[in-house]
Amino acid sequence: MATINSKLLVNAIIISLTVILIVSSEFFTLKTLSNMQDDGANRADDAGLALNSSRVGLFLYQEIADAIINRNLVETEKNWPHHRDQSLKILDDLALAVDTPEEEGWAKQARQAATEIVAIFEGKLLPLLKTTTGISPEITALDAEIDRLVEVIADATMKIVESLKKESQAADQAFDHTINRSMTMAIIIGLIGIALQLGMAGWLIRSIMRPVNAMIALLNDMAQGEGDLTKRLDDRSKDEIAVASRLFNVFVEKLHGIVATLSQTTNLVASAATELMATAEQIATGAEEVSAQVSSVATAGEEMSATSSEIARNCQMAADGSNQASQSANAGAKVVNNTIQGMDRIASRVQETARSVDNLGARSDQIGKIVGTIENIAKQT
Repeated sequence: MATINSKLLVNAIIISLTVILIVSSEFFTLKTLSNMQDDGANRADDAGLALNSSRVGLFLYQEIADAIINRNLVETEKNWPHHRDQSLKILDDLALAVDTPEEEGWAKQARQAATEIVAIFEGKLLPLLKTTTGISPEITALDAEIDRLVEVIADATMKIVESLKKESQAADQAFDHTINRSMTMAIIIGLIGIALQLGMAGWLIRSIMRPVNAMIALLNDMAQGEGDLTKRLDDRSKDEIAVASRLFNVFVEKLHGIVATLSQTTNLVASAATELMATAEQIATGAEEVSAQVSSVATAGEEMSATSSEIARNCQMAADGSNQASQSANAGAKVVNNTIQGMDRIASRVQETARSVDNLGARSDQIGKIVGTIENIAKQT
């Protein structure tokens, strides 16, 4: 499948080809019209030349009539060569200008008639005019023949003029037809170009917007919907959108792995929380036992306090007994023995109290460790 750059390049090529076709069509049309215009100008010149040729017979006849009527033959012989050559040249130019067989035949007919007029005047009429003073029947006959030839020249050249007019009209119609055809071709090429442009634009928009809309829908689902990370964009094409879709799919795949790992970690944390709850319950039970032991220690302390009071009373009694030692030595000795025995009992009680205190210290250390564990767990949480 083509990339977006290649699609845009194809679109630009189509636009360029459309413009080139329109410009080329207009160029050739303008060239054709220019040639037709040149042909029309030449045809107009030929028509003017034909119209001028139609007066050649009259031009020659004026010189001949002047010679017959005025008999100024010296002047006639002086001017005649120029008028003759000029008239024949006009007819020769006309024969070169015409381009159809009919026109060529008419031009040849006019040229032949002019040649006959020249031959009649120079070979027959002019010698008669030099030898006669009036208008003889022979001169009249030659004049009539020259009139007929003048009519032949006028008729042939006017046929050429009419033919050129018809050619001009046909050329005008062809000119108009060419213009209309050029406009029609330009419109057709333009419409084809517009249709191709619309088709290319629709194809380009669909090929670009379809994957873009799919990407937008997936992102919207991830942002607002269920967030299904198992969905993937279509990256089977070879354009830039497919490259972006492929990279997006790689990102979603990595994100899916991260979420899966996070889910597993959450399960482990939940399991650890359950174990921590059980440990907390054990700690609570241990704390109750410690509280009971503390109560025992407090009771032992009260007992020790009572024993100390008793010791103090015994010491007081010992002091009293010492004062009375002289009076009752035997009784004092007994009191001393009793005191020693009491002291032994106190020592035993003190040792038991010390052991209780040691046990309490050990339990306090355990409590301290448990409290530290709780604090660590609380910090991790």
